[in-house]
Amino acid sequence: MNSVKYEGLMEEQGGGHGLIRRCKVQPGNISCISKPVDHFEAIAYKVLQDTPLKNGIPKFYGIDKDGSQENIIMEDLTIGFKSPCMGDFKVGTRHYDINATEEKKKMILSRQKGSTTESIGVRLTDAKTRRNGAVVKVWSRKQGFSFNYDQFEEAWNEFLPTAHIREEVTKKLNALYTEFKETAQQNPGFRMYSSSIFIAYDGDDMSDTSEVRVSFIDLAHAHINLANEGCDINDKQFDDGVLQGISSLMNF
Repeated sequence: MNSVKYEGLMEEQGGGHGLIRRCKVQPGNISCISKPVDHFEAIAYKVLQDTPLKNGIPKFYGIDKDGSQENIIMEDLTIGFKSPCMGDFKVGTRHYDINATEEKKKMILSRQKGSTTESIGVRLTDAKTRRNGAVVKVWSRKQGFSFNYDQFEEAWNEFLPTAHIREEVTKKLNALYTEFKETAQQNPGFRMYSSSIFIAYDGDDMSDTSEVRVSFIDLAHAHINLANEGCDINDKQFDDGVLQGISSLMNF
């Protein structure tokens, strides 16, 4: 990556990340997105390139500085779609970091109480479907917190409206499950808190299931080795519950 040309804000954003911008990377004039560096995210993208999970995260082009702001430059998972349909599904049972204040921890636990995060390890954060460039259906973060299992399953099936798309998503979720598990086996202190699975397809061409995209995003609270940060990796309080969340999505 020699240079980055920044463009406008990305309208087709998932869970409300309003600082994501489209950009072009040289050489190659490659369409990408930029996201401000947050917590451990830049480290996670760099290190995970050498793990089985490298195929389960957006392609990483590097870190670029725009003024005083450092940005992660990564693959645009909606590129080429005329009507991008996108879903952001927060996976795992623990969404606060190891250094979170008690106030932050209590706030997060209170907010997710009774949600599908507690029961099945995943909840809907944000989802949109589009046809002919227009938004057809939106599911909000607020709805995601309130959904029970049946409501979540109903939204999932409406978001992925054909059996072929659901089958392709399940296949790719299975690959993601394996990649995450192998990465955790190679790195026993590896944890990912408050990350999401991002699913995208083109609402104008739902027959082309080869273009269905499934990837982890939001790696700000990913730790490669908690032992290096003084944590007992065998202590269940540090479990992230990510594999449970992926399993739940596959069960739908």
